[in-house]
Amino acid sequence: MRRQLPRILLVEWIEGPRVRLFFSTGKISEIDLPVRSAKRARIVYGGVGLDIGDGREMSATTLHERPGKVWSA
Repeated sequence: MRRQLPRILLVEWIEGPRVRLFFSTGKISEIDLPVRSAKRARIVYGGVGLDIGDGREMSATTLHERPGKVWSA
């Protein structure tokens, strides 16, 4: 059985380094990125990565497993 990788569908900047990420798995997570301001964070590579705003990128799998405030329906 092949495991599906989580994809980032939407990134919403909250303030400072805090963003809200919406994943294809249904998970909605609020996390702090390792930057001063994540205002310029954007989705790259069709949702399997996130440019955190300073030229570095993080994978959707890493962000999906990262601890933070998790929203549920």
